[in-house]
Amino acid sequence: MEIVRISKDNLSYFQAMYVEFFKELRGKQGWNASDEEAYRKEAEDYFGRGDIIFLTLEDEQAAGFIRLSSRVELLDRGTLR
Repeated sequence: MEIVRISKDNLSYFQAMYVEFFKELRGKQGWNASDEEAYRKEAEDYFGRGDIIFLTLEDEQAAGFIRLSSRVELLDRGTLR
């Protein structure tokens, strides 16, 4: 197993995992999943804004991810309490 930080080179792995995560989650919640492209764009936006994203690779295949984001800018604007 290998854990790597997401870069432009492996962003597509994160996008694929993110899409599958939400498809599974929405199914369990009894909701319809949004358009896959919307989830791909959201994942790209997280990467673009500087969230720290790690990808787990098992035999060079994506097996999981974790995303760390900062809410400091939201606290500064008073929109997160």
